[in-house]
Amino acid sequence: VAFLLMFGVFGPLFILPKGKQHGSFSISLFTQLYGLNYNFHVSYRSRNLLWFKNSPLTFEKYIDFWLTQYREKKIKQIKRKDFNNYFKFLENNNLISKEDQDRIDEEIFSKRYDRLNICPGFTIKFSWDGQTAIELDRENKFEQDFYEKLTEAFDAIGGL
Repeated sequence: VAFLLMFGVFGPLFILPKGKQHGSFSISLFTQLYGLNYNFHVSYRSRNLLWFKNSPLTFEKYIDFWLTQYREKKIKQIKRKDFNNYFKFLENNNLISKEDQDRIDEEIFSKRYDRLNICPGFTIKFSWDGQTAIELDRENKFEQDFYEKLTEAFDAIGGL
């Protein structure tokens, strides 16, 4: 049994101050207790086109990069004439890898998209082992435990 939370540009992603502890957890401890993953992708209108999962950045550096971009108001829609430069910028900053280029060519450049939305985000995942979930459910405590885990997650990333 698991829950998965996904956040994007205007969610809690931009509440994380650099190098700080959040609630009763540090980001590194939080990463050990919960699964934290990148959720960076590009979209066209409301259609998600391509996810990038090959970044060598740590989660904290990933957050720092997007916080800086957000504060400098650089997270925006990009026009086709800027696609090449923007993807090179992402590669130079280790957000995407050279291995992503074939996918970018196939999914983006081979199409007629006139603009793209830049969509940084992240996911939080927590799983209970089956036995624990069954016991919590039997004792009518699963809902309470779920909300406690949810509260811990939001506290750790700075709340909503």
